[in-house]
Amino acid sequence: EELGKLAQGLPPNLEDLRLFMGGCSVTAEGIRHLLRLLPSTLRSLRLGLARLKLDDGAFGGVLAGLPATLQDIEFGLSGTEISDASLQEMAKLLPVGLQSLELNLGKNLAVGDDGVAALASGMTAALQSLKLKLRETG
Repeated sequence: EELGKLAQGLPPNLEDLRLFMGGCSVTAEGIRHLLRLLPSTLRSLRLGLARLKLDDGAFGGVLAGLPATLQDIEFGLSGTEISDASLQEMAKLLPVGLQSLELNLGKNLAVGDDGVAALASGMTAALQSLKLKLRETG
C-alpha cells in the first residue's frame, strides 16, 4: 500500500511527521502499517483523519500501533465514526512520555461526557498541553 511505501522511504532519524489524509480512501490497516514502520526517533505525530471510515474497532487498532517514543500527538478525527469507546481505549494506550495531545473530535455525535472523562483519567503525568475540539459532539 502507498502508506507502507511512504514509511519505508522516511529518513531513519525523522522526529516530526504530519500527514493529512482526510476524505481519502486510506484504510485503518494502511494507517496501522504506516505506524509500525515509523522510525524510533519520531517524537511528534500529526494525523489528519477527518471523514475517514474509522469506527471504534479500526481506531483502536491505530492507537495500538502508536510509537512509544511520541511526545506530541495530534489527531484530526472530525466526522469519523468513533465514540466514547475510542476515547476510553486511547486513555489506556497513550505513550507514557506524552507531553502534548490535541484532538479534533467535532461532528462525532457518539462522543460525549463519558468518553472525555475516561480520556482525562488516562492522562499521563508528563502531559503539559491538552487541546480538545468538541464542536457538534454528543
